[in-house]
Amino acid sequence: MMQWTIFGENVVSWCLDPVARHRTAQRRAERKGMARKMEPLERALAEADALGVQFYHDELVRYREVLQRVAPAWAALPTPRQIEPNGALSAKPVPETPVYVVSPVTLAQAYAHLTQHLPESGEEPEWMLAVTGVQQDGWRTLEQLIDVPLAKQSSATASFDMRQFARIAITLYEKGLALHSIFHSHRFKGQPQPSSVDWRLQDLLDQGGYPAIQAVFSEDGYVRFFARRPFSVTVAGKGVQCVDQDAFLYRLVHFDTLPSPRDTPAPRPEGAALRPLRAY
Repeated sequence: MMQWTIFGENVVSWCLDPVARHRTAQRRAERKGMARKMEPLERALAEADALGVQFYHDELVRYREVLQRVAPAWAALPTPRQIEPNGALSAKPVPETPVYVVSPVTLAQAYAHLTQHLPESGEEPEWMLAVTGVQQDGWRTLEQLIDVPLAKQSSATASFDMRQFARIAITLYEKGLALHSIFHSHRFKGQPQPSSVDWRLQDLLDQGGYPAIQAVFSEDGYVRFFARRPFSVTVAGKGVQCVDQDAFLYRLVHFDTLPSPRDTPAPRPEGAALRPLRAY
């Protein structure tokens, strides 16, 4: 009963708060605008039109720059107060730099996928995963691992199929989500360092306007997060040691994952673009 009371108070607060209504309308307009800009880019990708891809990508970047210039005008408005379980009102602090929150279970599940053998060959190539989650003000979670088909894969490199990646990015946007991170593996032991290829990928993510950082996993459980812009990482739970907080270096000490919700995966509906991983 208390939960329904709090839910009702939140609804009433939103209805009476013009700032909340304005923010909702602004975000809805931004999503519609981005969807319109992504449509011709998707067609160019499907038709392998290199000039079209470059042109529509530049158009998308310019549109995002306009949004970033306009955003401060409404983002600076006061944050609506939140209702706590005891009925008191409080304002949730907004971090100065983006904070990415991840659980040890998610890291262990990613490690299991990124360090697997290549099926039917026994080889140990690099793997990649896209990661999404929820976003609230400056807080972003890394909780949903997405298996993106790879265009290139060997013991020294891996890269996404960009056509499939574009479809997944569009699907995330349509669901009100965003790409929060890319996880990949380096197939050796010890503390991993981002390669020049990894940094070039980060530059592409930044140019595309993705609020994404990267993480590289080593064979013996080290995980290093990196990006060019300021950020911070919070590992919420047990089973991961912080080796160097300033370098965003961690190490898994427990590799357990949660059980799968079902023995066999549910059939995927026609046209589904996201492929969440099963727990190992």
